[in-house]
Amino acid sequence: MPIGGTTELCEAEKFYDEDLYNTVVGYADYRKNYFDFEVEYDNINFFDGELPTLRFEKMTKEEFRETYGEERYNRITERKDNSI
Repeated sequence: MPIGGTTELCEAEKFYDEDLYNTVVGYADYRKNYFDFEVEYDNINFFDGELPTLRFEKMTKEEFRETYGEERYNRITERKDNSI
């Protein structure tokens, strides 16, 4: 059964600022292996005026490497703060 709710995406260092002007806000429909995120507010104009629906799919590390390559995997996993 899916679980839905309002979700915010923001820069990690601004997460606790409670400043909605630095975020993308929308509704997420969570499923077992993916979730769809319907953008309702793009306060940072990340999507250039569009309000898309994005799908985030669950992958194992091996699937990620196979799909996006070792170089991209290493760039993400080498970040000091472990954020993606």
